[in-house]
Amino acid sequence: MEENNGKFQFQKILDLKEQHERFLKLEVARLQRALAELQEAGEHCARLREDALGKLRTARQKAETELNDQYSVYFEHLRAELRRHCEEADKVEAQKKETRDRLERVMQSRKLLEQYRDRLAQQFQRKVEKAEERVLDGYSIQKFVNHEALL
Repeated sequence: MEENNGKFQFQKILDLKEQHERFLKLEVARLQRALAELQEAGEHCARLREDALGKLRTARQKAETELNDQYSVYFEHLRAELRRHCEEADKVEAQKKETRDRLERVMQSRKLLEQYRDRLAQQFQRKVEKAEERVLDGYSIQKFVNHEALL
């Protein structure tokens, strides 16, 4: 510890790093939830697309032109919607990776500061112990001198 009333001189920075770490953890969780929702919506869209494809094939087999056209348009809409979900999921996944990388860097930086703080605390404790030893040695010497003087 620094000679600053026993306080770590970089404590405010350490506190900010801890706060930033908590924020990034929440952001990773938020992005994970968003990714799961996008994947679920994509899976739902894929199921609808498969259903529409089956109905489109049936309409073609029965030569129902109007239904064929409607299902073709609907199928293409679902295909575009599925593509959009996939692209959005890719973007969110990239954001999540970037945020996770930032989180790892902040955690590493925080750990280094904590190690430095702990090392300073150990050094301070050793200084205190040495000072106490000197005081005790002084008392012992004084007691010995006083005892010798009495003899």
